[in-house]
Amino acid sequence: MKQEQIVQAEALSVLDRIRLEYAELVQSRTFSLEELFSPQDFQFDEFCKTFSVYPQSEELLNLSEAFGREHGVWQAYTKYYINCAFLLYPRGRFERMLTILKNLTVGFYLNDIMGRDLFKFLSPEEQKRARKLIKNMADLDETADPGSDAGPIEIANAIALREFRDAAPREWFLKFKRLYSYHLKITHRDCDTDAVGYLPEVDEYITRRCHLAGMNHIVLWVEFSDGRFLDWELLKKHALSLKMERLHWLSAAFGALSNDLFSFEKEVIDNSSDSNLVAIVAMNKPYLPLAAAIEESSEIVRNVVMELVALLDSMAVEISRLGSMQPELAELLSTHLKGLVRFIQASWLWQLHAKRYKRPNSIWHETALGAVAVTA
Repeated sequence: MKQEQIVQAEALSVLDRIRLEYAELVQSRTFSLEELFSPQDFQFDEFCKTFSVYPQSEELLNLSEAFGREHGVWQAYTKYYINCAFLLYPRGRFERMLTILKNLTVGFYLNDIMGRDLFKFLSPEEQKRARKLIKNMADLDETADPGSDAGPIEIANAIALREFRDAAPREWFLKFKRLYSYHLKITHRDCDTDAVGYLPEVDEYITRRCHLAGMNHIVLWVEFSDGRFLDWELLKKHALSLKMERLHWLSAAFGALSNDLFSFEKEVIDNSSDSNLVAIVAMNKPYLPLAAAIEESSEIVRNVVMELVALLDSMAVEISRLGSMQPELAELLSTHLKGLVRFIQASWLWQLHAKRYKRPNSIWHETALGAVAVTA
């Protein structure tokens, strides 16, 4: 208990200082996230020039809204959140995209009523009910049967899971289910340092953050969306499995960690949460001013982008080498690589334009209302 009290006092002290420095920064300085995230000789607009959007979005949104309203998980702004799927998977098949949207509808609803930065504001009774709900959802077995006493949210979750199961190889589904269940378990609780009782190091936080954001299982939807699944044993045979696993992790890490800066004001300033990369960096190095903590956090994202670009190039060379020996595998990997590129492009573009992060006064050029055109 004594150690938890020390952690809580230190966390509050750093958060108080961050808020004071933020109040000064927001009046005097604007940072560009694009500049902060971009390695030398890299430009997001150039990287994203091949980007395209899913063509049947309106019909899918209407079907998703009907599903969400039927199960009580639709909110007025839900469509502005789940539309990320139209950017992330522009080549997805219609029915598969609908399954993804159903899962996102449930996920964003849970995030906005019991997410890691909001859980502490629930009453003790609400927290108890939330824990039971999440346990029921996360503990579903392969049958995805929520039971006769399941509530609407549990039923909606189970429907989406059964659709994933029935439209994918068993190996893929079990991997997805494991990652998704872990995401549910660790995300919908108070994740601040005073609640967990210790201050995680930055690397530990980064690993955990990818799961908190759900990005590890969302990357798997690159395969699910078009129904073209990787053969990991074949990748291992050609010494490509480790590279592909790293590429998946980096794609997830870019989405999760860049989001920590996009949502810094919402999470740290508005909701006093320290479950955020900037706050974790600041608490691990309490002598750093906020501007320096922002730069150090951005450098982490920038290094992820740099490694992503290098690994994409390396995989392209490997695919070219495979072309004459294993043309079918080369074509599958080429398609998958394009899917990952679109995933990374979308992770940037959705955050750049999403209404979720816009505010009248912001330290980020990209999220200040009026600085970047807001689109649905």
